[in-house]
Amino acid sequence: MFLISKLFWVFAQPLSAAFLFSLLAAFLVFVGWRKLGGFSALLAALILFVTLFTTTGTVALQKLEARLPRPASDPAEISCMIVLGGAFDNEINTARGGIEFNQAADRFVEALRLARNHPEARILISGGDGSISGGYEGEAQRPNASSRLSAFHRKGW
Repeated sequence: MFLISKLFWVFAQPLSAAFLFSLLAAFLVFVGWRKLGGFSALLAALILFVTLFTTTGTVALQKLEARLPRPASDPAEISCMIVLGGAFDNEINTARGGIEFNQAADRFVEALRLARNHPEARILISGGDGSISGGYEGEAQRPNASSRLSAFHRKGW
């Protein structure tokens, strides 16, 4: 299922869809269906314009995030935290070592903030490679996944 989802997204992402519509437009014009080819080219241009020059993606993400409002305060007691993976740049970390965050780094920053306030809490880090090749080391695949967090000197790690 993982491979199917990755392959689906290769074709479903907006840039790929625009490219496929451009190829379709060229083919349709070549076989003599100029109006349909022009419509396909217009669709490709529209996809590119909406994704590159508007804030459509950001607005859609904000609406998704707003569905689950942030709690007004931290819980009084936390026994365990589950940190979703995907916050590290696995290609760079595998090649060079160290810690290289990406756009999802707020997951680990929030986990660190909560860990400082609740040192007794256990932390479960999920996440794997995320690539089709499987050639990189994901967050949860390290022998001691919490070692990345231990760099921030929490006692007990």
